[in-house]
Amino acid sequence: MASRAEIEAQIAALKAVLKEKEIDPDFTPKELVRWDPSLLGTILHMKHPMNLPRTAFQSLFKNNGECYAWVGNGHYSNATPELKMEQLCPLTNEGIIVNNDVKFGNQFSANELIYTVDNTFQSITFVPIRTNQATESPLPTQIPVGNNYIECDTLGIKFKNVVVENISQTFGMLPLCGPDDNILDHIFIASVVKLPFQTKEVIIDKYPLSKLYEEWKADKAAGRTQRGM
Repeated sequence: MASRAEIEAQIAALKAVLKEKEIDPDFTPKELVRWDPSLLGTILHMKHPMNLPRTAFQSLFKNNGECYAWVGNGHYSNATPELKMEQLCPLTNEGIIVNNDVKFGNQFSANELIYTVDNTFQSITFVPIRTNQATESPLPTQIPVGNNYIECDTLGIKFKNVVVENISQTFGMLPLCGPDDNILDHIFIASVVKLPFQTKEVIIDKYPLSKLYEEWKADKAAGRTQRGM
Protein backbone atom coordinates (compact mmCIF):
# COMPACT_ATOMS: atom_id res chain seq x y z
CA MET A 1 0.00 0.00 0.00
CA ALA A 2 1.32 3.44 -0.99
CA SER A 3 2.33 5.81 1.81
CA ARG A 4 0.72 9.22 2.27
CA ALA A 5 3.83 10.89 0.86
CA GLU A 6 3.73 8.69 -2.24
CA ILE A 7 0.04 9.42 -2.79
CA GLU A 8 0.62 13.16 -2.40
CA ALA A 9 3.50 12.94 -4.88
CA GLN A 10 1.26 11.16 -7.39
CA ILE A 11 -1.46 13.80 -6.92
CA ALA A 12 1.09 16.58 -7.41
CA ALA A 13 2.39 14.91 -10.57
CA LEU A 14 -1.16 14.53 -11.90
CA LYS A 15 -1.93 18.18 -11.16
CA ALA A 16 1.24 19.17 -13.02
CA VAL A 17 0.14 17.19 -16.07
CA LEU A 18 -3.34 18.72 -15.96
CA LYS A 19 -1.85 22.19 -15.53
CA GLU A 20 0.33 21.61 -18.58
CA LYS A 21 -2.77 20.75 -20.61
CA GLU A 22 -4.59 23.92 -19.60
CA ILE A 23 -4.73 26.67 -22.19
CA ASP A 24 -4.27 30.26 -21.10
CA PRO A 25 -7.71 31.89 -21.60
CA ASP A 26 -5.98 34.90 -23.15
CA PHE A 27 -4.78 32.70 -26.02
CA THR A 28 -7.60 33.10 -28.52
CA PRO A 29 -7.76 33.28 -32.33
CA LYS A 30 -8.20 37.05 -32.13
CA GLU A 31 -5.19 37.36 -29.80
CA LEU A 32 -3.12 35.15 -32.10
CA VAL A 33 -3.64 37.56 -35.02
CA ARG A 34 -2.97 40.57 -32.82
CA TRP A 35 0.26 38.98 -31.58
CA ASP A 36 1.35 38.17 -35.15
CA PRO A 37 -0.63 40.05 -37.85
CA SER A 38 1.08 37.97 -40.57
CA LEU A 39 -1.12 35.05 -39.44
CA LEU A 40 -4.26 36.83 -40.71
CA GLY A 41 -5.95 34.51 -43.23
CA THR A 42 -3.96 31.47 -42.09
CA ILE A 43 -5.89 28.18 -42.22
CA LEU A 44 -6.28 26.14 -39.02
CA HIS A 45 -6.94 22.45 -39.72
CA MET A 46 -8.22 19.69 -37.44
CA LYS A 47 -9.23 16.25 -38.67
CA HIS A 48 -10.79 13.16 -37.13
CA PRO A 49 -8.33 10.21 -37.01
CA MET A 50 -10.81 8.10 -38.98
CA ASN A 51 -11.01 8.84 -42.69
CA LEU A 52 -14.75 9.56 -42.66
CA PRO A 53 -16.60 11.54 -45.33
CA ARG A 54 -18.80 14.43 -44.22
CA THR A 55 -21.73 12.69 -45.91
CA ALA A 56 -21.56 9.73 -43.54
CA PHE A 57 -24.42 10.81 -41.27
CA GLN A 58 -27.23 11.67 -43.65
CA SER A 59 -29.18 8.55 -42.67
CA LEU A 60 -29.28 7.03 -39.18
CA PHE A 61 -30.61 3.71 -37.94
CA LYS A 62 -31.09 2.59 -34.37
CA ASN A 63 -30.73 -1.15 -33.95
CA ASN A 64 -30.54 -3.03 -30.62
CA GLY A 65 -29.85 0.20 -28.76
CA GLU A 66 -26.95 1.24 -30.99
CA CYS A 67 -26.93 4.08 -33.53
CA TYR A 68 -25.50 3.39 -36.97
CA ALA A 69 -24.84 5.88 -39.77
CA TRP A 70 -25.09 4.97 -43.41
CA VAL A 71 -22.12 6.19 -45.45
CA GLY A 72 -24.05 7.84 -48.27
CA ASN A 73 -23.12 9.50 -51.52
CA GLY A 74 -24.65 12.92 -50.87
CA HIS A 75 -22.88 16.24 -51.11
CA TYR A 76 -22.81 19.71 -49.59
CA SER A 77 -23.62 22.67 -51.79
CA ASN A 78 -20.69 24.81 -50.61
CA ALA A 79 -17.99 22.19 -50.08
CA THR A 80 -15.99 19.67 -52.07
CA PRO A 81 -17.48 16.13 -52.06
CA GLU A 82 -14.11 14.96 -50.72
CA LEU A 83 -14.48 16.93 -47.47
CA LYS A 84 -13.76 14.64 -44.53
CA MET A 85 -14.71 14.89 -40.86
CA GLU A 86 -12.53 17.94 -40.39
CA GLN A 87 -12.53 21.66 -39.80
CA LEU A 88 -10.73 24.18 -42.01
CA CYS A 89 -10.91 27.57 -40.30
CA PRO A 90 -9.37 30.82 -41.58
CA LEU A 91 -8.04 33.25 -38.98
CA THR A 92 -9.62 36.72 -39.04
CA ASN A 93 -9.27 39.84 -36.92
CA GLU A 94 -12.39 38.77 -35.00
CA GLY A 95 -11.69 35.04 -34.57
CA ILE A 96 -11.95 31.95 -36.77
CA ILE A 97 -14.53 31.24 -39.44
CA VAL A 98 -15.85 27.87 -38.29
CA ASN A 99 -18.48 25.42 -39.52
CA ASN A 100 -20.84 24.95 -36.57
CA ASP A 101 -24.07 23.79 -38.22
CA VAL A 102 -25.46 21.97 -41.25
CA LYS A 103 -28.63 22.98 -43.05
CA PHE A 104 -30.74 20.27 -44.66
CA GLY A 105 -33.53 20.74 -47.18
CA ASN A 106 -35.69 17.84 -48.28
CA GLN A 107 -34.16 14.61 -49.49
CA PHE A 108 -33.88 15.97 -53.02
CA SER A 109 -32.04 19.18 -52.18
CA ALA A 110 -28.39 19.85 -51.50
CA ASN A 111 -27.08 20.24 -47.97
CA GLU A 112 -25.34 23.41 -46.83
CA LEU A 113 -22.51 23.98 -44.37
CA ILE A 114 -23.26 26.92 -42.04
CA TYR A 115 -20.34 29.10 -40.87
CA THR A 116 -19.99 31.70 -38.13
CA VAL A 117 -17.10 33.62 -36.57
CA ASP A 118 -16.01 32.36 -33.14
CA ASN A 119 -13.17 33.48 -30.87
CA THR A 120 -12.33 30.15 -29.23
CA PHE A 121 -10.11 27.32 -30.38
CA GLN A 122 -12.53 24.86 -28.74
CA SER A 123 -15.07 25.55 -31.50
CA ILE A 124 -12.78 23.92 -34.08
CA THR A 125 -12.70 20.63 -32.15
CA PHE A 126 -16.19 19.46 -33.20
CA VAL A 127 -17.93 18.79 -36.49
CA PRO A 128 -21.72 19.29 -36.63
CA ILE A 129 -23.73 16.21 -37.58
CA ARG A 130 -27.32 16.59 -38.76
CA THR A 131 -29.53 14.08 -40.50
CA ASN A 132 -32.94 14.41 -42.09
CA GLN A 133 -33.54 10.66 -42.14
CA ALA A 134 -33.64 8.70 -38.89
CA THR A 135 -35.44 5.45 -38.15
CA GLU A 136 -35.59 2.93 -35.34
CA SER A 137 -35.61 -0.34 -37.23
CA PRO A 138 -33.37 -3.29 -38.06
CA LEU A 139 -30.50 -2.52 -40.38
CA PRO A 140 -30.95 -3.66 -43.98
CA THR A 141 -29.83 -7.28 -44.03
CA GLN A 142 -28.44 -7.20 -47.55
CA ILE A 143 -25.51 -4.98 -46.44
CA PRO A 144 -23.38 -6.26 -43.55
CA VAL A 145 -22.81 -3.97 -40.58
CA GLY A 146 -19.25 -2.68 -40.53
CA ASN A 147 -19.01 -2.43 -44.29
CA ASN A 148 -21.22 0.53 -45.18
CA TYR A 149 -22.32 1.47 -41.66
CA ILE A 150 -20.50 3.36 -38.92
CA GLU A 151 -21.31 2.71 -35.26
CA CYS A 152 -21.96 6.22 -33.95
CA ASP A 153 -21.70 5.57 -30.22
CA THR A 154 -18.02 4.63 -30.49
CA LEU A 155 -17.25 8.04 -32.00
CA GLY A 156 -18.46 10.03 -29.00
CA ILE A 157 -21.35 11.72 -30.81
CA LYS A 158 -24.05 13.10 -28.51
CA PHE A 159 -27.29 13.43 -30.45
CA LYS A 160 -29.79 15.98 -29.14
CA ASN A 161 -32.78 13.98 -30.36
CA VAL A 162 -33.47 10.31 -29.74
CA VAL A 163 -33.53 8.41 -33.01
CA VAL A 164 -37.06 7.07 -33.36
CA GLU A 165 -39.34 6.29 -36.26
CA ASN A 166 -39.69 9.21 -38.69
CA ILE A 167 -37.87 11.74 -36.50
CA SER A 168 -36.13 14.30 -38.69
CA GLN A 169 -33.38 16.86 -38.15
CA THR A 170 -31.47 14.78 -35.60
CA PHE A 171 -28.47 16.87 -34.51
CA GLY A 172 -25.20 16.08 -32.79
CA MET A 173 -21.53 17.03 -32.60
CA LEU A 174 -18.66 14.74 -33.54
CA PRO A 175 -15.50 15.37 -31.43
CA LEU A 176 -12.33 15.46 -33.51
CA CYS A 177 -10.04 14.39 -30.65
CA GLY A 178 -10.26 12.67 -27.27
CA PRO A 179 -11.53 14.44 -24.12
CA ASP A 180 -8.12 14.21 -22.45
CA ASP A 181 -6.13 15.40 -25.47
CA ASN A 182 -4.42 18.76 -25.63
CA ILE A 183 -6.41 20.28 -28.49
CA LEU A 184 -3.51 22.50 -29.55
CA ASP A 185 -1.54 19.36 -30.48
CA HIS A 186 -4.35 18.39 -32.88
CA ILE A 187 -4.96 21.78 -34.52
CA PHE A 188 -2.49 22.45 -37.32
CA ILE A 189 -1.31 25.54 -39.15
CA ALA A 190 -2.08 24.47 -42.70
CA SER A 191 -2.02 25.47 -46.35
CA VAL A 192 -4.54 24.57 -49.02
CA VAL A 193 -2.94 24.23 -52.44
CA LYS A 194 -3.81 22.85 -55.86
CA LEU A 195 -1.66 20.37 -57.73
CA PRO A 196 -0.23 21.57 -61.06
CA PHE A 197 -2.67 20.99 -63.94
CA GLN A 198 -5.26 19.65 -61.47
CA THR A 199 -8.34 21.08 -59.77
CA LYS A 200 -7.91 18.88 -56.69
CA GLU A 201 -7.11 20.77 -53.49
CA VAL A 202 -4.51 19.34 -51.13
CA ILE A 203 -4.33 20.22 -47.42
CA ILE A 204 -0.79 20.44 -46.04
CA ASP A 205 -0.38 20.43 -42.25
CA LYS A 206 2.74 22.42 -41.37
CA TYR A 207 3.01 22.27 -37.57
CA PRO A 208 0.69 22.05 -34.54
CA LEU A 209 -0.80 25.16 -32.97
CA SER A 210 0.87 24.16 -29.70
CA LYS A 211 4.18 25.33 -31.20
CA LEU A 212 2.83 28.87 -31.61
CA TYR A 213 1.23 28.67 -28.16
CA GLU A 214 4.57 27.97 -26.48
CA GLU A 215 6.16 30.88 -28.34
CA TRP A 216 3.25 33.18 -27.44
CA LYS A 217 3.40 32.07 -23.80
CA ALA A 218 7.13 32.82 -23.64
CA ASP A 219 6.56 36.29 -25.09
CA LYS A 220 3.79 36.96 -22.59
CA ALA A 221 5.97 35.88 -19.66
CA ALA A 222 8.76 38.15 -20.91
CA GLY A 223 6.43 41.12 -21.34
CA ARG A 224 6.71 41.16 -25.15
CA THR A 225 3.41 42.21 -26.68
CA GLN A 226 4.07 41.12 -30.25
CA ARG A 227 5.94 38.30 -31.95
CA GLY A 228 9.55 39.13 -32.76
CA MET A 229 9.52 42.39 -30.82
